[in-house]
Amino acid sequence: MSLLKKELEKLIPETQQDIKSLIAEKGDTQISTVSVAQAYSGLRGIKAFVCDTSSVSADKGLIIRGYPLLDIVNILPEEVFFLLLTGRLPNSEELTDLQAQYSSHSKVPEYVWSVLEKMPKDSHPMTMFNLGILAMQNESIFRKKYDEGMHKSEFWKYILEDGIQLISKLPELGAGILIIIGGFINNSFGNLLTRASAFTIVIIMINALAIAHRDWFINVKLFTSEQIFLFLIGMYFLIKGNK
Repeated sequence: MSLLKKELEKLIPETQQDIKSLIAEKGDTQISTVSVAQAYSGLRGIKAFVCDTSSVSADKGLIIRGYPLLDIVNILPEEVFFLLLTGRLPNSEELTDLQAQYSSHSKVPEYVWSVLEKMPKDSHPMTMFNLGILAMQNESIFRKKYDEGMHKSEFWKYILEDGIQLISKLPELGAGILIIIGGFINNSFGNLLTRASAFTIVIIMINALAIAHRDWFINVKLFTSEQIFLFLIGMYFLIKGNK
Protein backbone atom coordinates (compact mmCIF):
# COMPACT_ATOMS: atom_id res chain seq x y z
CA MET A 1 0.00 0.00 0.00
CA SER A 2 1.27 3.47 -0.87
CA LEU A 3 2.24 5.86 1.91
CA LEU A 4 -0.28 8.41 0.66
CA LYS A 5 -3.07 5.85 0.86
CA LYS A 6 -2.01 4.90 4.39
CA GLU A 7 -2.15 8.55 5.42
CA LEU A 8 -5.60 8.99 3.90
CA GLU A 9 -6.90 5.86 5.61
CA LYS A 10 -6.08 7.61 8.87
CA LEU A 11 -7.34 11.07 7.91
CA ILE A 12 -10.62 10.27 6.13
CA PRO A 13 -12.50 8.74 9.11
CA GLU A 14 -11.42 11.69 11.23
CA THR A 15 -12.64 14.17 8.65
CA GLN A 16 -15.92 12.30 8.17
CA GLN A 17 -16.55 12.41 11.91
CA ASP A 18 -15.73 16.14 12.06
CA ILE A 19 -18.27 16.81 9.28
CA LYS A 20 -20.95 14.73 11.01
CA SER A 21 -20.37 16.61 14.26
CA LEU A 22 -20.47 19.99 12.52
CA ILE A 23 -23.77 19.16 10.79
CA ALA A 24 -25.25 17.85 14.03
CA GLU A 25 -24.29 21.02 15.92
CA LYS A 26 -24.65 23.71 13.24
CA GLY A 27 -26.83 22.09 10.58
CA ASP A 28 -29.54 24.77 10.81
CA THR A 29 -27.15 27.73 10.83
CA GLN A 30 -27.58 30.07 7.87
CA ILE A 31 -24.32 30.95 6.11
CA SER A 32 -25.51 33.08 3.18
CA THR A 33 -28.41 34.89 1.56
CA VAL A 34 -29.00 35.16 -2.18
CA SER A 35 -30.30 38.17 -4.08
CA VAL A 36 -31.84 38.14 -7.55
CA ALA A 37 -28.84 40.07 -8.86
CA GLN A 38 -26.46 37.45 -7.50
CA ALA A 39 -28.47 34.64 -9.06
CA TYR A 40 -28.04 36.33 -12.45
CA SER A 41 -24.31 37.04 -11.99
CA GLY A 42 -22.90 33.56 -11.64
CA LEU A 43 -23.34 33.19 -7.86
CA ARG A 44 -20.78 35.94 -7.24
CA GLY A 45 -20.30 36.58 -3.52
CA ILE A 46 -22.48 33.63 -2.46
CA LYS A 47 -21.17 31.09 0.05
CA ALA A 48 -22.45 27.92 -1.55
CA PHE A 49 -19.75 25.26 -1.21
CA VAL A 50 -17.26 23.95 1.31
CA CYS A 51 -13.68 24.00 0.02
CA ASP A 52 -11.14 22.29 2.26
CA THR A 53 -8.18 22.92 -0.01
CA SER A 54 -8.13 26.70 -0.38
CA SER A 55 -9.41 30.10 0.68
CA VAL A 56 -8.90 33.64 -0.57
CA SER A 57 -7.65 36.37 1.75
CA ALA A 58 -7.92 40.06 0.90
CA ASP A 59 -4.33 40.70 2.07
CA LYS A 60 -2.60 37.37 1.31
CA GLY A 61 -4.46 36.25 -1.80
CA LEU A 62 -4.99 32.55 -2.40
CA ILE A 63 -4.21 30.27 0.54
CA ILE A 64 -3.61 26.59 -0.27
CA ARG A 65 -3.99 24.35 2.77
CA GLY A 66 -2.66 27.11 5.01
CA TYR A 67 0.16 28.15 2.65
CA PRO A 68 0.01 31.46 0.75
CA LEU A 69 0.33 30.62 -2.94
CA LEU A 70 3.53 32.62 -3.43
CA ASP A 71 5.22 30.59 -0.68
CA ILE A 72 4.78 27.30 -2.53
CA VAL A 73 5.21 28.19 -6.19
CA ASN A 74 8.52 26.31 -6.31
CA ILE A 75 7.47 23.00 -4.79
CA LEU A 76 7.17 19.88 -6.93
CA PRO A 77 3.85 18.80 -8.53
CA GLU A 78 3.89 15.65 -6.40
CA GLU A 79 4.21 17.80 -3.29
CA VAL A 80 1.23 19.89 -4.40
CA PHE A 81 -0.86 16.75 -4.88
CA PHE A 82 0.08 15.38 -1.45
CA LEU A 83 -0.56 18.77 0.18
CA LEU A 84 -4.02 19.12 -1.36
CA LEU A 85 -5.09 15.66 -0.21
CA THR A 86 -3.57 15.58 3.29
CA GLY A 87 -3.14 19.19 4.38
CA ARG A 88 0.65 18.89 4.77
CA LEU A 89 3.74 18.55 2.63
CA PRO A 90 5.21 15.06 2.24
CA ASN A 91 8.46 13.99 3.86
CA SER A 92 11.24 12.65 1.64
CA GLU A 93 10.08 9.03 1.91
CA GLU A 94 6.47 9.93 1.05
CA LEU A 95 7.60 12.09 -1.86
CA THR A 96 9.78 9.32 -3.30
CA ASP A 97 6.94 6.82 -2.93
CA LEU A 98 4.47 9.08 -4.75
CA GLN A 99 6.97 9.84 -7.52
CA ALA A 100 7.47 6.10 -8.01
CA GLN A 101 3.72 5.65 -8.43
CA TYR A 102 3.59 8.40 -11.05
CA SER A 103 6.53 6.89 -12.94
CA SER A 104 4.99 3.42 -12.99
CA HIS A 105 1.76 4.67 -14.60
CA SER A 106 3.10 7.35 -16.97
CA LYS A 107 2.76 5.48 -20.28
CA VAL A 108 -0.25 6.37 -22.42
CA PRO A 109 -1.88 3.29 -24.01
CA GLU A 110 -1.05 2.84 -27.70
CA TYR A 111 -4.71 2.83 -28.73
CA VAL A 112 -4.98 6.47 -27.60
CA TRP A 113 -2.40 7.53 -30.18
CA SER A 114 -4.25 5.55 -32.84
CA VAL A 115 -7.39 7.55 -32.05
CA LEU A 116 -5.64 10.93 -31.96
CA GLU A 117 -3.65 10.39 -35.16
CA LYS A 118 -6.92 9.93 -37.06
CA MET A 119 -8.30 13.32 -36.04
CA PRO A 120 -8.36 16.22 -38.54
CA LYS A 121 -5.02 18.01 -38.77
CA ASP A 122 -6.61 21.31 -37.69
CA SER A 123 -8.18 19.86 -34.51
CA HIS A 124 -7.85 22.05 -31.42
CA PRO A 125 -5.26 20.70 -28.93
CA MET A 126 -7.76 20.78 -26.07
CA THR A 127 -10.25 18.78 -28.12
CA MET A 128 -7.55 16.18 -28.67
CA PHE A 129 -6.58 16.32 -24.99
CA ASN A 130 -10.16 15.73 -23.84
CA LEU A 131 -10.62 12.92 -26.34
CA GLY A 132 -7.40 11.29 -25.16
CA ILE A 133 -8.63 11.34 -21.56
CA LEU A 134 -12.03 9.91 -22.46
CA ALA A 135 -10.41 7.24 -24.62
CA MET A 136 -8.62 5.97 -21.50
CA GLN A 137 -11.82 5.70 -19.45
CA ASN A 138 -11.80 1.96 -20.01
CA GLU A 139 -8.70 1.87 -17.79
CA SER A 140 -10.72 3.11 -14.80
CA ILE A 141 -10.39 0.92 -11.70
CA PHE A 142 -13.26 2.81 -10.06
CA ARG A 143 -15.62 1.92 -12.89
CA LYS A 144 -14.74 -1.78 -12.69
CA LYS A 145 -15.16 -1.87 -8.91
CA TYR A 146 -18.39 0.14 -9.09
CA ASP A 147 -19.83 -2.33 -11.62
CA GLU A 148 -18.90 -5.13 -9.21
CA GLY A 149 -20.99 -3.45 -6.50
CA MET A 150 -18.39 -2.02 -4.15
CA HIS A 151 -19.61 -0.24 -1.01
CA LYS A 152 -19.56 3.56 -1.06
CA SER A 153 -17.07 3.58 1.81
CA GLU A 154 -14.56 2.17 -0.69
CA PHE A 155 -15.13 4.85 -3.33
CA TRP A 156 -12.23 7.06 -2.27
CA LYS A 157 -9.64 4.29 -2.62
CA TYR A 158 -10.34 3.67 -6.28
CA ILE A 159 -10.89 7.34 -7.06
CA LEU A 160 -7.40 7.87 -5.66
CA GLU A 161 -6.00 5.05 -7.80
CA ASP A 162 -7.66 6.42 -10.92
CA GLY A 163 -6.51 9.93 -10.10
CA ILE A 164 -2.86 8.95 -9.71
CA GLN A 165 -2.87 6.78 -12.82
CA LEU A 166 -4.57 9.41 -14.97
CA ILE A 167 -2.55 12.38 -13.74
CA SER A 168 0.60 10.34 -14.38
CA LYS A 169 -0.32 10.08 -18.06
CA LEU A 170 -1.31 13.70 -18.72
CA PRO A 171 2.17 15.15 -19.38
CA GLU A 172 2.93 12.45 -21.97
CA LEU A 173 -0.53 12.87 -23.47
CA GLY A 174 0.00 16.63 -23.80
CA ALA A 175 3.49 16.19 -25.21
CA GLY A 176 2.27 13.62 -27.73
CA ILE A 177 -0.46 15.95 -28.93
CA LEU A 178 2.08 18.73 -29.47
CA ILE A 179 4.17 16.32 -31.52
CA ILE A 180 1.17 15.25 -33.62
CA ILE A 181 0.18 18.87 -34.26
CA GLY A 182 3.76 19.77 -35.09
CA GLY A 183 3.92 17.04 -37.70
CA PHE A 184 6.88 15.28 -36.11
CA ILE A 185 5.13 11.99 -35.41
CA ASN A 186 6.18 8.83 -37.20
CA ASN A 187 5.87 5.11 -36.67
CA SER A 188 8.23 5.23 -33.69
CA PHE A 189 6.31 8.15 -32.13
CA GLY A 190 8.91 10.78 -32.79
CA ASN A 191 12.53 11.00 -31.73
CA LEU A 192 13.51 11.26 -28.10
CA LEU A 193 14.64 14.88 -28.29
CA THR A 194 11.36 16.05 -29.83
CA ARG A 195 9.36 14.12 -27.27
CA ALA A 196 11.38 15.46 -24.34
CA SER A 197 11.10 19.03 -25.63
CA ALA A 198 7.34 18.74 -26.02
CA PHE A 199 7.08 17.25 -22.53
CA THR A 200 8.98 20.22 -21.08
CA ILE A 201 6.74 22.69 -22.91
CA VAL A 202 3.63 21.00 -21.49
CA ILE A 203 4.94 21.22 -17.91
CA ILE A 204 5.75 24.94 -18.34
CA MET A 205 2.28 25.59 -19.77
CA ILE A 206 0.57 23.75 -16.92
CA ASN A 207 2.48 25.71 -14.27
CA ALA A 208 1.82 29.04 -16.02
CA LEU A 209 -1.90 28.29 -16.35
CA ALA A 210 -2.25 27.31 -12.71
CA ILE A 211 -0.62 30.55 -11.51
CA ALA A 212 -2.34 32.87 -13.99
CA HIS A 213 -5.82 31.59 -13.19
CA ARG A 214 -5.36 30.71 -9.54
CA ASP A 215 -8.42 32.34 -7.89
CA TRP A 216 -10.94 31.93 -10.71
CA PHE A 217 -9.54 28.54 -11.69
CA ILE A 218 -10.09 26.87 -8.34
CA ASN A 219 -13.60 28.25 -7.79
CA VAL A 220 -14.78 27.14 -11.23
CA LYS A 221 -13.16 23.71 -10.87
CA LEU A 222 -14.77 23.18 -7.48
CA PHE A 223 -18.25 23.92 -8.80
CA THR A 224 -17.76 21.75 -11.89
CA SER A 225 -16.32 18.85 -9.93
CA GLU A 226 -19.19 18.85 -7.44
CA GLN A 227 -21.75 18.64 -10.24
CA ILE A 228 -19.99 15.91 -12.23
CA PHE A 229 -19.23 13.68 -9.27
CA LEU A 230 -22.87 13.62 -8.21
CA PHE A 231 -23.34 11.11 -11.04
CA LEU A 232 -20.52 8.83 -9.80
CA ILE A 233 -19.12 8.47 -13.31
CA GLY A 234 -15.50 8.42 -12.28
CA MET A 235 -12.24 10.34 -12.45
CA TYR A 236 -11.81 10.25 -16.23
CA PHE A 237 -15.05 12.14 -16.86
CA LEU A 238 -14.31 14.40 -13.89
CA ILE A 239 -10.91 15.44 -15.21
CA LYS A 240 -12.25 15.84 -18.73
CA GLY A 241 -15.09 18.04 -17.48
CA ASN A 242 -12.59 20.31 -15.77
CA LYS A 243 -10.49 20.99 -18.85
